[in-house]
Amino acid sequence: MRIDASTKPPAGPSGQVTAPFEAGSVFLGAAAEGVDDVRLVWKKGDKALAVPAGRYKVRNWSVEKDHQGETWILSVSGPMGAWIQVQAGEELALDLDTKVHVQGQLRRHGKSARLQLSITGGNGMGLSVIREGKLVEIGYLIEGSDGREVGKGVMTYG
Repeated sequence: MRIDASTKPPAGPSGQVTAPFEAGSVFLGAAAEGVDDVRLVWKKGDKALAVPAGRYKVRNWSVEKDHQGETWILSVSGPMGAWIQVQAGEELALDLDTKVHVQGQLRRHGKSARLQLSITGGNGMGLSVIREGKLVEIGYLIEGSDGREVGKGVMTYG
């Protein structure tokens, strides 16, 4: 079920859900049979959305931002999303980690080295960064202890 600001309130008990961003969406997987999964969609200026009361797991979410005339989307998905409980008559503010988490590790193997990068959303969920409809390339540069370039490249992900 898709819910946005123009959607009529659901029949039966419902609560209000707010997001920590101005524009984007959140997909909630229902925990119980007979309760529909829900995709919540916020546009700039939207506030709380009415959601059927129940227990849900955050399966994925995306944030849209305009920056210097370009549309950027941060999309996060995976099985590690938080469980939430929407209570009838109450407002729930979603607590989504909207930061990009980057960890790197360089391991030496004789005369060569292996670079391992981990780029995730909150809770270790998968992450994609999209600009104008295309996946943003993530470049890296490796410098030696003397500051000289040892290697560089572009990481594939998403």
